[in-house]
Amino acid sequence: MMPKTWSVVTLTQNTRADFVRFVSWYRALGATEIVIYFHDPEDPNLALVQDAPDVRAMPLTDDLLAEMGLERQDHGGLQENIGSHAYPSLDTDWVARLDVDELLLPAPGKTVAGIIDEFAEDAVTCVISPAEVLPGRDPQGRIRVRTEMEPEVLAQVYGDVARYLTRRRGLIGHRMGKSLSRCGLDGFEVRTHSARYIDRRPLPGRPRISRTHGIDLLHFNASSFDAWRRMLGARMFNASFDPDLTAHLRALATQGEAALDELRHLYERINVFDDDRFAQLVGLGSGRALDLAGVVQPDIMDLIAAE
Repeated sequence: MMPKTWSVVTLTQNTRADFVRFVSWYRALGATEIVIYFHDPEDPNLALVQDAPDVRAMPLTDDLLAEMGLERQDHGGLQENIGSHAYPSLDTDWVARLDVDELLLPAPGKTVAGIIDEFAEDAVTCVISPAEVLPGRDPQGRIRVRTEMEPEVLAQVYGDVARYLTRRRGLIGHRMGKSLSRCGLDGFEVRTHSARYIDRRPLPGRPRISRTHGIDLLHFNASSFDAWRRMLGARMFNASFDPDLTAHLRALATQGEAALDELRHLYERINVFDDDRFAQLVGLGSGRALDLAGVVQPDIMDLIAAE
């Protein structure tokens, strides 16, 4: 039996380093096709892939936006609709709708194609849960991630800022995960986080497969304080954060530079984990160290770090 083929669909307006990391990673994992919608049709990263046989570059020209019925400034609408727009043209068996800061990581000895082969014959879509990548590495050079936390764990991990992370169960970004879905289905759409039949007919289950099949969704959304601060304006207004954190950040934004110390305190309490604090997170069941060696080539390893 031939191994299952799979593709990736994303929307980009990212730095060159993040863009190259994304493309290099999915090439290394064996994606048959990488479909990239460029928010800016003159994005300089377009030149890196426009002639690549495994990449389908989709600059969002005015004509393409008109075809999709969307406005360029409607970033949320674009995020929600690129998967469904690409879906009818995909020739692979399965598709993952991902963001540029999200990297699938199969467990050692596993591949994405091999995991797909494990799915039930009637499987339509599944969910891969996020594991947020923390800045820095552990003493063995492994990346460190946090996963969802039980309510009683939040205060132990975050102290005085725990109240801003309750609804996301300790994560700084979304906890919905991302979908891996079967291609070639009639009346089917692929949204930002989920996939479904347009007529909302029942799906034969939508399992979360991270622990059962050995695959993580690495979310590189912490980065350095300066990079995190640069993204606050967008993230405060696109539902990236817990609503309570968003409300607090919006209030701080009205204070300008006077709020810089409070912003730094928030960032460090939420994202900075030294060895002892990370060991506590692991002991509480919400932290793991992951070894990327053997998953990607050494030159790509150099790109696996937040800005």
